Amino acid sequence: QFQAMAVLKDASIPLVTLTGGAGTAKTFLAILAALEQSRQYKQILISRATVQLGNKDRLGYSPGNIDEKMHPWLLPIYDNLDIIKDMSDDNKKRIEKMFEEKKIEILDLDKIRGRSINRRFVIVDEIQNLPPEEVLAISTRNGEGTKMVLTGDVSPEQIDVPYLDGNSNGMSVLIDFMRGSPLFANVYLDQAIRSPLVQCILERWE
Repeated sequence: QFQAMAVLKDASIPLVTLTGGAGTAKTFLAILAALEQSRQYKQILISRATVQLGNKDRLGYSPGNIDEKMHPWLLPIYDNLDIIKDMSDDNKKRIEKMFEEKKIEILDLDKIRGRSINRRFVIVDEIQNLPPEEVLAISTRNGEGTKMVLTGDVSPEQIDVPYLDGNSNGMSVLIDFMRGSPLFANVYLDQAIRSPLVQCILERWE
């Protein structure tokens, strides 16, 4: 976790991937780093791969605007924000104010093509469920001063798309292509901190 926070706060590394199993705090660390550095960026943009069981895309049929459509998918994001809010009253007030002032916004991945995203801290969760061409489209949106963090678990049981596997998913392909670049860092988190139960399940499942 310390190594992850170090690269998340390193302005010279604009692209970071966080990989690891359930409960290893990938999303929590990304959000925490974004909040701690929020004054350095115009906005924090958050999204999540919206892949349903059977690879069915029903997001467009959901009622409401993009925030309302994305809300069910972003519940893990809100869970992490709630944990940070509960750390102190100041945290709670600050995060709520950031939402009101649109300093934190939901990013619609379907509308990202063609954009040049400048001076934003971008977090995209569950990226292992996207094919390489979509991860390429997302990761090449980085403009001047933007930090992009992609999180996911590339183990086969966490990939919900039938035609992708641990090697062919977009996250694994991106890591392979970018390995060795000074503009990229990948951190694998292997310690489950969600709860002792999660740690026990993961150890017995192996």
